[in-house]
Amino acid sequence: MKKRSHEKVIKSVEMKKQELPKILSFWEKQKLFLFNLNQKLSDVCDIVKSHCSFLEESQIHQITGFTKKCHSEHILEAISFIGSSFDILKQEIICSNNKTDEIINELKNMKKLFYSSKNSETLTSTYYNLNERIKWETPLLFSNIFHAFQTLFSTGDLFFSCNDTLTMIIEQAQKAKQNYVIKNVEPKPNVLYCGTKLKEILESEGRPYYQLPRIIENILIYLYNKGCTTHGIFRETTNASIRDVEEIYHRMGVTDFEDLPPDVVANVFKKFLREMKEKVFPYEVSMYLLKEWQKGRAKTRTTAAEKRKVVLEGLKMMPPENVTLLRSILKLCSKIDSMSDINAMTNKNLAVCLAPTLMTVSEDVNSKTLDLKSGGEIVGCIEVITFILVDYPHIYPNDVDVNVTRRSRRMSQRLATCLAEGMNEEEEIYKGIEQIKKGTQEESDIVESREEIVRPLIPKPLLDDIRMVPPMLKETKQNEVNKENETSLLKKRCFAVNLTQQDKIELLEDNSTSHEKDSENNCTANYDISHPPPVPPRRGNLKQKPLVCPNSSNVNIN
Repeated sequence: MKKRSHEKVIKSVEMKKQELPKILSFWEKQKLFLFNLNQKLSDVCDIVKSHCSFLEESQIHQITGFTKKCHSEHILEAISFIGSSFDILKQEIICSNNKTDEIINELKNMKKLFYSSKNSETLTSTYYNLNERIKWETPLLFSNIFHAFQTLFSTGDLFFSCNDTLTMIIEQAQKAKQNYVIKNVEPKPNVLYCGTKLKEILESEGRPYYQLPRIIENILIYLYNKGCTTHGIFRETTNASIRDVEEIYHRMGVTDFEDLPPDVVANVFKKFLREMKEKVFPYEVSMYLLKEWQKGRAKTRTTAAEKRKVVLEGLKMMPPENVTLLRSILKLCSKIDSMSDINAMTNKNLAVCLAPTLMTVSEDVNSKTLDLKSGGEIVGCIEVITFILVDYPHIYPNDVDVNVTRRSRRMSQRLATCLAEGMNEEEEIYKGIEQIKKGTQEESDIVESREEIVRPLIPKPLLDDIRMVPPMLKETKQNEVNKENETSLLKKRCFAVNLTQQDKIELLEDNSTSHEKDSENNCTANYDISHPPPVPPRRGNLKQKPLVCPNSSNVNIN
């Protein structure tokens, strides 16, 4: 029995001895990777710092393109920031490389121990401890690398997004380029994109139904890559007038949309969808969807699966080239919605902007006005498009971008965490929000009321009447007020705890004296009845101590 267990231990040690070179080889590969990465980062840092020095020496503010010296200084600051950011990244990689060297040295020592020691217990214990450490060192190695790059990207995003001067310089340059493109690009005599069917455009370009027209494909790729972070994308643009959008639309076939801001390109694309001879959802399909949606409203409850079935039936009725365009639009909108924390455009906002351009509510193709009936149908169109945008991952699951889905899930988790922090029900959340809003409004109302206090002006006739009040009436009112004050004060003093007879006598004397003085004052001067005379100070000691008045029996106190 002992022999078998001994053989088993020896076999286990041999297996660990064979696994050790594999582990050592893995960590040596990581060391080589970090070394090469560190070398490349050093080269990048040197290149950026060298170019920054060149720009400082050449005084780039004198070069055409910079209107002010401060603009060139901000450019130099940005380039210097890039160099320092890569330098910090390099230091993080060096720290990870040092940790790798430490693990490799321990593995080598372990390897030597396997050849030098014959004690199975020592070998097993040492191998176990090292193996346990490697279990958390390996994930942390990659975690440190990822964290270094994450810090690089987050600090870069924070620096450039909060730099107002750089943003202004870029916007001015884009505006100048946009104006140049609008004025200098000449339209061709026959442009096929204006007011034609999608099928006709594809036939003229020799493309099949499962492809997009060349310009539309370029627009969607551009918006997908560069337009999803634009605030209010697909809303009315402020970078170009309606006339500019009209001109670009009529020159779609010869315009390079890379030269234009994303919101302008989005408005040109929206105009293209609106002016199509047959919209993405033809009239028959639009009416079918609206009719089925109306039936669903009549029911007490309609499930998402039932609505999805209606949408899929409608898609089967559409031309195949329209379905291809719709799928590309849905993919773009899915990414825009995933970045709604940046662009403020959710699926509902996108549906409001795109529903009138995608669906047909009038049988007359050339009709540009909406009557009361069609205006009501627009609301139904918005509901249909909203559901299609929300349910896009289930309608076309193979088209979904994994990165977009991951970001949407992360945003949903953040929102749920923020809402659920300290609150369990949705009603409590909204109550809290309303209380915050109400408190803010009350504070602002108080501030406004304080600022808006205006003292009323007394009319002159009323002021004259007040001044003409007879003096005797004033004295009578004053005496009545004084008597009331004296009576209340006397009652309070007489009902004090443990008052002695001597104290009561002194109170009566004080009261009579003050009454005589007040009478004299009333005869000589008239004071404001709203401010009664001050109560004279008490004489005598009112503390609770035994005072004996020998003649107290002869004193009559009312």
